[in-house]
Amino acid sequence: MLGVIEKTDSDRSPDAHACRLKMVHSIMHSDLPLPKFMSSDLHKYLDKYRQVSEQCRLSNTEIIDLLKRCDRPSRLVKAQFTFFKASTDLVESIDLQGDALQWPGQPWSKLCSISVQSMENEASKLSRMHYKSEDYSSPLSNEQLIQFIWDDTLLCDTESGTTRQTGFLFLYFLLTKRIHAKLFDRDIDLPLGQLLSRWFHLKLARWGKEIVGDNEREITPSFQMAVCMALQYEPGLPWPTIDDEETISQLSHGADVRPRYDQQPQRRPRPNRLSDFYTNLSTCLRRAIVVHLNQ
Repeated sequence: MLGVIEKTDSDRSPDAHACRLKMVHSIMHSDLPLPKFMSSDLHKYLDKYRQVSEQCRLSNTEIIDLLKRCDRPSRLVKAQFTFFKASTDLVESIDLQGDALQWPGQPWSKLCSISVQSMENEASKLSRMHYKSEDYSSPLSNEQLIQFIWDDTLLCDTESGTTRQTGFLFLYFLLTKRIHAKLFDRDIDLPLGQLLSRWFHLKLARWGKEIVGDNEREITPSFQMAVCMALQYEPGLPWPTIDDEETISQLSHGADVRPRYDQQPQRRPRPNRLSDFYTNLSTCLRRAIVVHLNQ
């Protein structure tokens, strides 16, 4: 029986945790050893309790029995056992110690507090960018928008847009309303841009991964994401845009932010406006940071 239960361990749905725990409870008073997965299932059950269907939920008696016999209790399990014990003993107040809370907004709040000096001296800037404007010439709407989010099109890309030709420029054009998005005939350019900016920034900040792995560099503030942040707080500034067809055409194949001169002096680099674009971005970002920090 335990072998059959263990084969379902890959099922992480809330009801699956509950069903496995009910089976474990049924053999709890037998001579069979309790399975090793009980501790993790008990933690997951308590963590996902609101999503467990009414028919699968354990009774308080079953939960207390399992809590008493949990050999590797997490903080959540310990807190739940303390709460049940206090309820039984009619204790008015208790101190509970749960797992440390993770706050996904922390990296974004840190970005919002960046100073002009840090932005100029520490922030990382892109040297090359990719973006296909023809992919978003018509508004992202309904099924196309849902597919874009479902496929993680932006999250699977790099900040420069090397992989899927979106990246920073996609977010910038969305926040400046050059790209349009609609859901059920309602314009959602700005809300979508704000949500995707925070989501993309979590990925760039390697949220949840504290140790730097092989071939990874230490996390530094991103100039590009600071621009996305500033756009949301100071949209009225004269933020630059890219209008000339030559630069837009180059971006679809990848364009250098700073012109790269050929070794042969007689050949001139293909002109683009990205250098001026970045200079104007820096000017607007400085103004936005000063205004935001003084509020």
